[in-house]
Amino acid sequence: MKTNKLTALLLGAVATLPTTNLAAPTLCSDAVTIGYDDGNELLLDIALSDGGTFVICPDTTLDVAGGVAVGTSNILVTCGGDVGECIMTSSSDDGSIFIGSAFETITNVTIEGFLFTGYASNETAFVIADTGMASDYTEFGEVSFVDCIFAENQVNDTLIAVAGGLTFDRCTFADNAVNAYLAINGYGELNVHASDFFNNSALLLLGHVASGVTIEDSCFQENSALALVLADADDEDPSAILPEVASFNNYAADNEAFCLGVIVDDDCILFDALQCRGNSTGGLACYDESNLALGISTGSSETGLYIVCAGSIFEDTLIVTSSNVVIKCEDHQGCTFMPGTESALIVYSDTDASTVASNVTISGMEFTGYTGPDGAVLLAAE
Repeated sequence: MKTNKLTALLLGAVATLPTTNLAAPTLCSDAVTIGYDDGNELLLDIALSDGGTFVICPDTTLDVAGGVAVGTSNILVTCGGDVGECIMTSSSDDGSIFIGSAFETITNVTIEGFLFTGYASNETAFVIADTGMASDYTEFGEVSFVDCIFAENQVNDTLIAVAGGLTFDRCTFADNAVNAYLAINGYGELNVHASDFFNNSALLLLGHVASGVTIEDSCFQENSALALVLADADDEDPSAILPEVASFNNYAADNEAFCLGVIVDDDCILFDALQCRGNSTGGLACYDESNLALGISTGSSETGLYIVCAGSIFEDTLIVTSSNVVIKCEDHQGCTFMPGTESALIVYSDTDASTVASNVTISGMEFTGYTGPDGAVLLAAE
């Protein structure tokens, strides 16, 4: 994945760096956060540093039109506000973010809390990382995205391309349209944890070459692709072997795909979770009428909190047999119990089996349309 443009950008950046001291972060407009609201000052300080943490002011939009280059290891670029309050976009179709160096292996680069959106390009990925040293190209570093959102981008090729390790932790991909991959990497492991992929269109959502793949606690819903994940050997290396794949507790529903899981050597390893996880902070970590009862009965939420997806309509009776359960709509009164003549909710204790249901809390749910004789909500025991 080496590119002449990447090398030229990095060499040009080094040649033109001023010899002044760091610009240093300042007090943000919220009068609380100390951070950067100027992209040029941020890039200058990263280039002149030996690594460290760089905080971006809340409600800051960084426009990377024309392309920017980051060639420093051991850095964390983090949003000083809530997830998505710092935006990365490009007003041009060549506004890629390049991570790499012509002089050293770049490793341990983390971007946290950003919304990547509004990028449209016919030829260039939004993020390109070439972590191997250009003069050697035998050792590679890694790039991580934590609590990031990639939404409403359109790319004729691939959205994120990385030579090196690639990690997505608690990230969301939603409403992106690409002609190749949402993300692809090689020469390092691909790790995806507690991340969500919703309503994306791609040839393949995730691709990986030549190393190990771990995907866990992630949800894939309403995507269109030939396959959700492809793991393959390096075609240019005759001695290469297929990567090892570890898949744990991944959920796939309502996708248009040939393989609802990971393709390895023409085999499909299906994602087999019965519901999207219920106790993480991911954007799609919620239950609906098809899986809430099963999630509660199996205790899939360690905290007892079950977030119900906004817009969910429960037409069948929900029976709760567990204690210390909170059922909460993610949008206040945006979830509906509409049972008709049957009871909407039964909290049920089976004393013969020593099963007692107590301390059940319902929050933000609307009960409507009940016409039965027994009550919309029942407490029952036998």
